[in-house]
Amino acid sequence: MSKPKSIQALVVEDHPLVRQGVIKLLLEEWPACSILECTNAQEARRLLEQRHWDFVLLDQGLPDGKGLDLVELAPHPRRVLVISVDATQELMHKAHSLGCGGFVAKSDAPAVFLEAAQAVITGKRHFPRLQANAAPVQLSEREQQVSKSLQAGASPQDIASELNITYGSVQTYKKRIFGKLGVSNLVEFLKVASKLP
Repeated sequence: MSKPKSIQALVVEDHPLVRQGVIKLLLEEWPACSILECTNAQEARRLLEQRHWDFVLLDQGLPDGKGLDLVELAPHPRRVLVISVDATQELMHKAHSLGCGGFVAKSDAPAVFLEAAQAVITGKRHFPRLQANAAPVQLSEREQQVSKSLQAGASPQDIASELNITYGSVQTYKKRIFGKLGVSNLVEFLKVASKLP
């Protein structure tokens, strides 16, 4: 497979060892690669909006936010490769549903990273461990009821009254649902929940 001669790459990773290792691998594989690096979400936000990148490595666990919260700023989400210590199906499904090009775990071998980077740079997708035929998440019957009510715009107080449970119980179910979907706020929840079966 022919490789692009010159690549504009952005590496968003706060751990120096991982960041330098990734940059070394990219330069070995693509010597003409032009790389910018940053260590936090604030700087990444600025750089993502600044230009169209051929390749973006985006760490999910940044000191000032979550990498997936920045995907919507990328003009081409397909060029985003998400990297994380956490390699759960929920997180991979979320990255996939946001249109990211691929997902790698920090425990993966360098060869796996390069395979993923090659796929993303050439416009393909790389989610080898994503269980496509499995449901992204399993919500209990009560969690499904709370989820549907939240999607319909009901407030926690309304949901408590409607389901005849306490306000505290609604908040607990809401926290569980958000955890299973890998989201941290209502806006993220509504984006992901709309794609649930």
